[in-house]
Amino acid sequence: LKALDREEKKKLSFANQSICVRLSDNNGRQVCSWQVPRKRLVNSYIQTLIARSPAWNANNKCVISYLKENGSGSVILPADYRANCKPHPSSYYIALQTTRRVPDALNDEKYLGDSKFVISDVPRFTQNGKHEVTKEDIRSWVVFGLEEEDSDMQLKKKNVAQLDCSLEKCRKEIEKTATKPIYDKKGKIMKGKILFHANMLGELMADNISV
Repeated sequence: LKALDREEKKKLSFANQSICVRLSDNNGRQVCSWQVPRKRLVNSYIQTLIARSPAWNANNKCVISYLKENGSGSVILPADYRANCKPHPSSYYIALQTTRRVPDALNDEKYLGDSKFVISDVPRFTQNGKHEVTKEDIRSWVVFGLEEEDSDMQLKKKNVAQLDCSLEKCRKEIEKTATKPIYDKKGKIMKGKILFHANMLGELMADNISV
């Protein structure tokens, strides 16, 4: 029983450890600092602290992404706050998500075809925390999802493949036609410059189709 009692006290002591959490502005200057009990070390609770602080801006709400250890720069993801954050002298800066408003081009008469969309909860770093996620990584992920999972994209890919096949057949037929004898209106085989220009026209048509 004494061993169990000691174990429970240990757990309670661990859960009540104070973790220093800091918030800085865009220039890296500390705005606020809190001592948060480990058992309350979750985004929702830290978010309430930020909402009561001078850093809160109703027009540009602060949304937590992860914690970053001061000094080492180690990234602590929300699921690992309670297990991996260390008490004094360690401290952790709050990394905020950047929220941008994307203009809606639905009623834009000058819209040229570009589109932008927002993907929520995209991590800044890979799972091991060693590499920063780049635009190219996100683009590859989105393109792969569209090509492999989107039913409309699958149908378009199938249609394009069929068109490519049809164009290749047309190109071959035109090439065959260009090598056959060409007759004029009187039924005579064309020769010389006239034949040369007729063949050039056939090759040009084949090239345009292949493109």
